[in-house]
Amino acid sequence: MTNEDGILHTLHDRISAFVRRRVRSRTDVEDLVQTISLKMLSHLPTLKERGRIDAWIYRIARNAIADHYRRRRPEPLDESAAPPEADDEIQKEVSGWIPKFMKGLPPAQREILMLADVQGIGQAEIARRLGLSVSGAKSRLQRARRMLRDSILACCELTLDRRGGVLGYRRRRR
Repeated sequence: MTNEDGILHTLHDRISAFVRRRVRSRTDVEDLVQTISLKMLSHLPTLKERGRIDAWIYRIARNAIADHYRRRRPEPLDESAAPPEADDEIQKEVSGWIPKFMKGLPPAQREILMLADVQGIGQAEIARRLGLSVSGAKSRLQRARRMLRDSILACCELTLDRRGGVLGYRRRRR
């Protein structure tokens, strides 16, 4: 086995593992890895920055996985078969809960949610303001959103439409 063959084999194994963590079906994994390999080989001559080949390959893989799931999403047969959409009144009511639940979060999580989701400040600016790395700000924001979601779901069971809009809710018994 030549050095180039070894690199290709290692790359194939890494991409296969990456796809396996995101796709359940073994057949789909094999098909996606094949698709990704073909795209890599056909577009390799257009790659400008050879030093960023890993990022480029994983971008191809992420896009192929996203395309795979988009193709699998069933389309409604007609308008009458379309799932219901969220009611504006219920949306407003549930949105009104958010400030109350935010008060129950630790100060660091409450602050980052206010900056990102209320004031609309970008993550890079938030990181600068809070003295964090961008990845640290992203992690803190994800953790804060998860804590907010979990506290809401501990209170109420939500019924969501396909886009995440609230169709209805039921308070949980304590």
